[in-house]
Amino acid sequence: MAREDSPDSDTDSAPGGRKRGFSQVTSSPSSPSVQRSARQTGTRPNEHGRYQHKAQFCTQRCLLGLQRGGTLDDCCPNVELHRQGGASNQHLIDASGLVRRIKQQLDQNLDVDCTPLGGCGASGAPFKITCTAYGYTVVGKGTTSYLWNEVKREADIYRILWRAQGRAVPVFLGTIDLAMIYFLHGAGQISHMLLMGWGGEPIHKLEDVETIRHEVSRSQKEIRSLGVLHQDLRPDNMLWNAELERVLIIDFHRSQLDSRPMKKRMRLREQHSCGAEVHGRKRLRIGQ
Repeated sequence: MAREDSPDSDTDSAPGGRKRGFSQVTSSPSSPSVQRSARQTGTRPNEHGRYQHKAQFCTQRCLLGLQRGGTLDDCCPNVELHRQGGASNQHLIDASGLVRRIKQQLDQNLDVDCTPLGGCGASGAPFKITCTAYGYTVVGKGTTSYLWNEVKREADIYRILWRAQGRAVPVFLGTIDLAMIYFLHGAGQISHMLLMGWGGEPIHKLEDVETIRHEVSRSQKEIRSLGVLHQDLRPDNMLWNAELERVLIIDFHRSQLDSRPMKKRMRLREQHSCGAEVHGRKRLRIGQ
C-alpha cells in the first residue's frame, strides 16, 4: 500500500509503543464515538484515563465458523457482540469482511482495541485486536516492511493447511497493510499484520509432559500429511489450546513444502487419521 508522508505525528500513551501516522485520518480516545465503541467491546479507561483492552479472545470454533460459513459458537465469550442484539445463530459478517473492518479501524486509530501482547519473536510481535463493531477479538502478528516478504509466506502456508486450521494450527483470517506505522520497542516499525485466532498458552507452562509430547507429535504429523515441513519446531512455536485440547503450531515463515510424492503423504495422512484418537484425553493443568 502506498503511503503519503505527513508532518503530523502521534506519541503513544500505551506502554511499549508509539505511533506515527501517515494518514490524516485520526481519532481521539476521548471522542464520544470512540468511547461508545470502547464500551461495546469491553475496553475501559483506567484511573489515568487510558483505555484498557480487556476483551477476551474469540474461540477457534467461533472463527472457524466465521471463516467457513458456519454457525456462531455459544461458548465464545464475545458471542452476544457478534449477534448485535439479535437472536440469529449465524455470523453477520464473514472472514474477509472482518479483515476489511479491522483494517479500516486501524487505519483510522491505532490507540483503541489494538494492544501489544508483550514479547517479540524473530519475525514479529503479537497484538490483541478487537473489531470494535462486532466484537471479534483475534491475534495480529505484526511485522516490519523489512521482514514482510518472509513473513507473508505464512499466509500461503496457512491456506495450504486449510484442513488443519482449528485443529493443528490456529484459524487464519488474512493479512493487512497498515496505513499508519506502529513503533514498538524491540520490534521496530510495524506496518503489516497476519490475523488469526489466539493459539493458547505456551506449552512450557503445562505439567503433563507425556500428553504434551503426544499432542505435539499428533499436530506435527497432521501438518506434514498436508505437505508442510515446519523447520523451526521449538517450544516457543507450540501452544496448548484448552478449548480444543490440542497443541497448535505457529510461525511458519521458515517452513518448506514437502517434496515427497503425494502417495507417501496420503499414506501418512491415513495413518494420522486412524491413530488420531487412540490415546485418551484428559484436561491439562497449567502451572504457575
